[in-house]
Amino acid sequence: MALSPGVIPAVALLVGGLFTAFPAASGGHVDAHDMLMMDRFRQWQATHNRSYVSAEERLRRFKVYRSNVEYIDATNRRGDLTYELGENQFADLTGEEFVTRYASSHEASGGTGSVITTTAEAYGLWSFGSGGGDDSLEAPLPPSVDWRAKGAVTPVKNQGS
Repeated sequence: MALSPGVIPAVALLVGGLFTAFPAASGGHVDAHDMLMMDRFRQWQATHNRSYVSAEERLRRFKVYRSNVEYIDATNRRGDLTYELGENQFADLTGEEFVTRYASSHEASGGTGSVITTTAEAYGLWSFGSGGGDDSLEAPLPPSVDWRAKGAVTPVKNQGS
């Protein structure tokens, strides 16, 4: 089977690009594992519609992705968990970057710094008596409380797929 004349330069450019795009990722040389990991990274990028502003940023994200995937694979191989880890849309973020972006504090989200407190009384669950300094319950505690139904919390969001 002969390749068309236009395919050979395209393949050469692709292979050359692979070897020059990520040379620092493996200390200057690229082996079969590196090539497989690069392919896996590109597939992940396509799945999660991820692109980067520069080759340097892409290389940095590849290194983070690779580190995270190696951790995922090693953890799953050990088999000592009752669940399995997997890749998701956050696989190119470090733990610190994830916390900074998605686990915001009250102050980071524009809050005033004051603490908001609520009580069960505010949601009509039960009230406390005032029996001579001995705060006792006037009604028995319920066996469980669905705080979503009471409007205290929102339903779970973005659990991935």
